[in-house]
This record gives sequence, C-alpha cells and structure tokens, in this order.
Amino acid sequence: MVRFLAVLIALTVANRLSAQDAAATESRRQDIYQQKVTAAMSHSNGQLVRREIREFNAVPQMDSTDKQRTSFSGLYRQGKTPVSYTAPDAADKGDKGDLEEIHQLVQDLVNAKNTRDGPHPNTLPL
Repeated sequence: MVRFLAVLIALTVANRLSAQDAAATESRRQDIYQQKVTAAMSHSNGQLVRREIREFNAVPQMDSTDKQRTSFSGLYRQGKTPVSYTAPDAADKGDKGDLEEIHQLVQDLVNAKNTRDGPHPNTLPL
C-alpha cells in the first residue's frame, strides 16, 4: 500500500511539473524579444578591423526561435579611413577573410538550430 501511494504521489508531481513546463513554454511564445548582436574584430594593437551590429526580433516557438533581422550597420577600415555599410552581404573592399569570419561567428551564435534560446553548447567548447 505504501509503495502504491509513493508511485501515485510521484505521478501526480510529474504531471504537475509537466503542466507547468507546458504553460511556461506557451507563455514564452506570446512575447516578442529584441536581440542586439555586436560582432567586432580588431588587430592585436587594438585597432578596429571590422564591426557589425545587428538587431533581431525573436519569437520563441516550441523547439526553436524564429528571428527576423530589423536593422544592420557595419564598419570596416580601409587604410586609416573607416567605411560604413548597411547590408551584411554588401560587396566592400575590406578583407574578405574578416567578413567571412564575422558572418560565420554570428551565424553560429544567433541561428543555432535545435536550441530554444542562445547558442548550441558545442559552439565554443572549452
């Protein structure tokens, strides 16, 4: 009889926790979050090579988060002159390696698949 009661209590607690988790997930889906991502690269002497600022509206879904970019601004250095740009895929005269590195880093951090929020745990293994 005691064992039956213990199992019954455990099932009741599990059902309550499951209901609370479902309610929390549903309440997350009702909000729209704003996410601001700043990615920058600099030389070892601190001189800026490239900086990009992106803003997203994020809407949580059951298994992932849908994100839509709302703004973008970028800056790279051409000699000693800073040059601005307003599209992430705009052709510029800056170093293509830096551009690809920043785009890949932001892609890995912002658009991680199979995660509810944030980057995948294996993105930056330590």
